[in-house]
Amino acid sequence: MSLTLNLAVLGYCIYGLLHGFNIGWKAASYLATAVFVCSKFLPYLLKVWGDKLMDMFVHHWRVYVYNVSWEDPRVDTDIMKPDSKDHVLTICSAGCNAFDYLISGCKVTAVDMNECQLALAEVRAKAVEKLPWVEVFDIFAKNNMEKFVERYENTLKNELSEASRSFWDSKIVGPAGAKRCKIKTFMYSGTSGWTAYVTFRIFFPLVGLGWLRKAMMDGVPLEEIRERYNKSKRGFYLVGRLAESMMGLGFASFIGVPARQFALGSHRKNFPTVLDQVFLNTDLVNDNYFLYGYICGEYSEINCPRWLAKDNFLTLRKAFVTGQLRLVHASLAEHLLNETAKPKESDKEVYTIASLLDHMDWMPARIVDEEMAALLPRMSKTSARIWWRSFGDTDYAHSPPLRWLKPTMVADCKQDRVAMYWSTWLADLSNSSVGYCDRHDWWTVPQNTLNLGTWLGIITFPCWRKCAERKIEGSAHRKQIEAFYSYQKAAYDATREQLLVARPLLMDAVPLGRDPIVWVDVGGGTARNLEFFDKAAMRQRFKKVYVVDISKSLLETAAERVKAAGLEDLVEIIEHDVTEASVFDVLPAKGSVDLVTFSYSLSMIPDKLTALGMAMSLLKPDGKGHLGIGDFYSPPTPCTSGLTGPLLALEQLCHRAWFRQDGIYFLQDQLLKTGMMKSLTLEWEERLRGPVPFMPFFRPYHSVFVWSTASKQA
Repeated sequence: MSLTLNLAVLGYCIYGLLHGFNIGWKAASYLATAVFVCSKFLPYLLKVWGDKLMDMFVHHWRVYVYNVSWEDPRVDTDIMKPDSKDHVLTICSAGCNAFDYLISGCKVTAVDMNECQLALAEVRAKAVEKLPWVEVFDIFAKNNMEKFVERYENTLKNELSEASRSFWDSKIVGPAGAKRCKIKTFMYSGTSGWTAYVTFRIFFPLVGLGWLRKAMMDGVPLEEIRERYNKSKRGFYLVGRLAESMMGLGFASFIGVPARQFALGSHRKNFPTVLDQVFLNTDLVNDNYFLYGYICGEYSEINCPRWLAKDNFLTLRKAFVTGQLRLVHASLAEHLLNETAKPKESDKEVYTIASLLDHMDWMPARIVDEEMAALLPRMSKTSARIWWRSFGDTDYAHSPPLRWLKPTMVADCKQDRVAMYWSTWLADLSNSSVGYCDRHDWWTVPQNTLNLGTWLGIITFPCWRKCAERKIEGSAHRKQIEAFYSYQKAAYDATREQLLVARPLLMDAVPLGRDPIVWVDVGGGTARNLEFFDKAAMRQRFKKVYVVDISKSLLETAAERVKAAGLEDLVEIIEHDVTEASVFDVLPAKGSVDLVTFSYSLSMIPDKLTALGMAMSLLKPDGKGHLGIGDFYSPPTPCTSGLTGPLLALEQLCHRAWFRQDGIYFLQDQLLKTGMMKSLTLEWEERLRGPVPFMPFFRPYHSVFVWSTASKQA
């Protein structure tokens, strides 16, 4: 909630409690405060609850989330045209999309962290392999659970893996001859199926939309259904907005959508748009099995997944019989690392397509990077494609590691019968020169203990600054920096870690190359930034690293860190003012550096334009060089009515004034949009607020920017 809205809620609660319930000021203030706190923190708690609940589904409870894979496989087929030459690596989910690739002739490896999802896919696969189509359709399209129990006991049970057999044994109960399945219907099974049942079979009739199921079951013409939909839009939109609110409060976990993914669509009205798309641009009656199944509770022969269609049955059976499908219980990264670890190269799988569904939407950049680091070595050198979907709708990939793949946004979303994904992405690896490696936080034991003495010294620095500067020689800037850092170098990293919240985001966002690169870390201080890369990765991914700083004290700590890591031959420590022309005498030649970073250092350099000009001179041209900045940031005051704008402006003024005492000047758009910077291409931008230790309500803005040098094509 905005500050204005919070104040309005508080005032309204106090007014209502006093006048509506005739109670005293003291009781009213207590209750109003409780309401205020709930309005502020309850949504956050519910989101956390939602993600915890999803984790329980996947890792602890014997339940699958998806009874249907909610990615339209027709889009995959139309865009990538998979065939018998392809080996597809994908997420199993309910198995529908993996089966669809098999029908196209592909070999498929499907992985999933939820063993119950694999059990569902495996029992479907064995049913196709061992039973006639009529029975398969009767069980999985028409939900004949009595038939399923019978065939499971006498045909399928002994064909399953031990894990899948254990799962289905737990679902089938009762004495011999009278066994029944705890799952009453496949269509409404799993947490997503339960949600569909509540939505379409309970809530729809309650708001007067029960006619939809009857019309679809009776085969009412599509145009008539669309006409009735247009007349009933208010009811549908009410359901959609209510569903969106519930999803935002953590209930999205029931359909397998974590809070992080749902937040990608927080700026738009999702469900009204989705409803218009599925009703007005898809054929619900004949050609949208996703909604038909959930609304009607079953499939028809003309409106079902391709794997249940009679025409594809023998093709799919042959694929299962010949072992074209492999199911693996693991995360994607775990499976890939296990493949890479095999001693014989001939035993290692090579994939031409990585169909990653939407699972990267909720991953932070570091985890995506880890996954890409494991994936790329296992992809074909000649025909590799990576394919994924996103709930985000921007014209660039939602995570830096995906951005560096140089993917193309493909497929008009109107082709998608699900309509729940707002962008689809295809990366041809021949277009990408990026390299990946695991990124972490420390080489040593995490130093996250705040040093109170050092922090008090930082706060009181303006009081004794002049005395400290008298003992230091050099320019005014050098004196100030050295005086500020000389007493805190030993505890610098531990003390500053909780304040410099954009630093790990910057180090996770900067791109590396397939070949070793040259990195200049300006204002690198204690060389802390190096520790975001594993020591082995440092040697693999960097040709040379230069840590440049004006503070002799911090560089002494940097030298100790580099020596302890055994990287003296790779990392060069340079004490120099980067705004002096002589800096080029101690740095690599102009136009030869792949990466230049400023991690909370540009805000402390008085001549920022000269420092940026130095960095741009060093970088390789033609899109091969990258400039990364993570620092304090002062955003423009938003143009809002009421008190919000002035209050935010006052808050930012306080932030700037407090930090200015230590010689820190927040970055502003005027600097980042100068003519010099316009010659670069902004590749990534992220803004956030972070706390100040011991000052929980003092939350300055931070920013992460990554630019590339101008490309020849531009």
